[in-house]
Amino acid sequence: MSVYEEGSITSAAKKHFISQVAMSQQIQSLEEELGVKLFLRQKKKLHQTSAAHYFYYEIKNILSLYDALLIDLKNYSNGNKMVLRIGVNYYSLYEWLKNYSDKFEESYHDINISFEFYPSNELISQLDKGFIDIILIWDKYASNLGFITKPAFISHCTVLIPFNNPLSNLKSFSLDLLKGQRIVMLVEELPYFRRTGHLEEVLSNFYDSTPIKNGDIIVTDNINQALFLSSEENLIIITYEDKLYKIPQKNMKSIIMDHSFMDSNFVFAYKSLENNMVVKLFMNFIEENNHF
Repeated sequence: MSVYEEGSITSAAKKHFISQVAMSQQIQSLEEELGVKLFLRQKKKLHQTSAAHYFYYEIKNILSLYDALLIDLKNYSNGNKMVLRIGVNYYSLYEWLKNYSDKFEESYHDINISFEFYPSNELISQLDKGFIDIILIWDKYASNLGFITKPAFISHCTVLIPFNNPLSNLKSFSLDLLKGQRIVMLVEELPYFRRTGHLEEVLSNFYDSTPIKNGDIIVTDNINQALFLSSEENLIIITYEDKLYKIPQKNMKSIIMDHSFMDSNFVFAYKSLENNMVVKLFMNFIEENNHF
């Protein structure tokens, strides 16, 4: 690189405090190894070949990555615990991810995983500023923001039927059986759904997929209200699978409906894998162990 930049073996040798002969021998050895000529001497002047131009810029990129790798490895070998900061907005996401994070820490004893809880918009801001390394979030929040995303899991539609409702005694269940039933749809992200128009999309799909009519459904983001209506008025609750941890189910039967109108995709989002060894290790670990 120095010979290329200086345009002279003599100048490059002086820059590195070695003899001109030693520098010439290194260039000759490199050319023999590559099988191409890098420099041509014409009228006592050194000229770079097209191979030298190509090789120089490729090596420059490689050495830049190498320097960043050395910094990472230096931090890695200092004996300090490295911390991977993961952001989530719901405890259910933390519960799902904890199984993987525990196994990851067992495999990499010098890496600690720190979980941070924020609302969705704040998670995105924290990731963008570099205060969080990875976030686990609903895919519609992370779309079109320039982050790298990888699938995490699907949260399916869940039907909760009170035990005093005759439908709870059936061995098999389909959404067609909801005809004539009054429904509570529990959507904790209701303000966001309404603001983005996603609620209209979900309801439209719901009416198309079931015999339920508009007047038979109550939409709420309040769990206590949903539970009260379910117990007092024998209403069926429909919500997302990842919300089940919040809902006591001793008086109702829960049924997860695969591939239904309310399926919701969650993704890992991060800024870059370059120069971030810990994020790269964790995402590789997830990819190998998560059968999405």
